[in-house]
Amino acid sequence: MKLKLLLLVSFIVLFSSCKKDIQKLIDCNEKSLYKLTTFNVGVAVSYDKIINNERYKEIVKSQFNSITPEYAMKAEFIHPEENVFNWDEADQLVDFSIKENKSFHGHALIWHNHLPHWMENYTADWNIMFRNHIIALVSRYKGKIKAWDVVNEAFEDDGSLRNTIWKQHIGEHYITLAFQYASQADPDALLFYNDYNLESKPRKMEAVLKMAKELKSLGIQIHGIGMQMHVSFEYPTDRQIQNAIKSFEQTNLKVHISELDVVVNSNTKVEDPTFHLMKEQKKKVKIIVEAFNKLPSENKYGISIWGVSDADTWVRKEFGRKEWPLLYDENYSIKPSYCGFVEGLE
Repeated sequence: MKLKLLLLVSFIVLFSSCKKDIQKLIDCNEKSLYKLTTFNVGVAVSYDKIINNERYKEIVKSQFNSITPEYAMKAEFIHPEENVFNWDEADQLVDFSIKENKSFHGHALIWHNHLPHWMENYTADWNIMFRNHIIALVSRYKGKIKAWDVVNEAFEDDGSLRNTIWKQHIGEHYITLAFQYASQADPDALLFYNDYNLESKPRKMEAVLKMAKELKSLGIQIHGIGMQMHVSFEYPTDRQIQNAIKSFEQTNLKVHISELDVVVNSNTKVEDPTFHLMKEQKKKVKIIVEAFNKLPSENKYGISIWGVSDADTWVRKEFGRKEWPLLYDENYSIKPSYCGFVEGLE
C-alpha cells in the first residue's frame, strides 16, 4: 500500500513538473492573431460549439477574422435529400460572420466523402444533379461568402486523378465543370482547389498546379490553392514545407494554408503532452507561418487553423488516440504552439 502511494505521489510530482516546464515555453501573451498581420487568420468552427460554448465563441471572435465551417456545408449535412436543403446551421454561421465582421470561407462544394445516400445512389442525370448542388449553395450566399473550396481532395498522392464517384459518373472534366458552375453562380467569389499532402508529395503538387494552369488557359476562374497542412512535428521536413510554399511564388495563385494542425502523438503514444513534443510543435508552427509570410503579398490569402482547441480536434475521433494538434489546450488556454504562430509573423 505504501509503495502504491509512493508511486502515485511520484507520478503527480513528475506530471506537475512537466506541466510547469511546458508553461515556460509560453513566452507570449494572448492577443488577437489577425491583428498582427494583413492576411486572413482563420479557424474551422463547429456550429454547436459557437452556439453552446461561450469561451469557444470568444476565442473565435477575438483571435480570427475568417471562419470556415467544419461540417455544416458538406453535402451530407446541407443537402440530405434531393429536393431538401438544411440551411439553418450554415445560415446562422454566415450571419455570425457578418455580425462579427469576419470573412467566411465556404467549404466544400464537391468532395467524395460525406455524401448523402441519395447522391451516392443517384440514377438520373449526374451532371444536372452536380450543377444544381453547386448553383444552389453558391447562389444562396452570393455576396456573403467571398471565397469557396470548390473541389476538395480530387488527386491521389502520386498525382493521378482519384477515382471518385464524380469522376465515375461525370468524367475527368468534373473539376472543370465545378469551377465553371461556381463562377457562373457568383462571378465575384474567389474559387479554390483544396487538398492535403501538397507539401510532402511533389507529384501531387505538380498535378494540382497543372490542373489550375489548364483551367486558366480555358478562361475558367480559379484563384487559389488550399494547402491543408495536416502535418506532424516530425514530417514533412521543414525544408519540404518551405519549398512547397515557395513554389507558389512563380504562379498567380493565392495560397490558403487551409486546415493547419500539427500532430505530436502519431508514433510516440504518450498519455499527456511532454515538454519535448510541445517544443517541437511550437517550432513546426513557426516554420509554417514564417514560410507563408515570406510569400509575395499577392499570393497570400490566409492561414486557417483546423479547430479552436485540442478538445475540438477531428484527429481524436478519426484516429482514436490522444492528440494535441492545435493552438489552444483542452481548457481553452494558449499553448506554446500559439506563441510559435506569433513568432512566425514577426
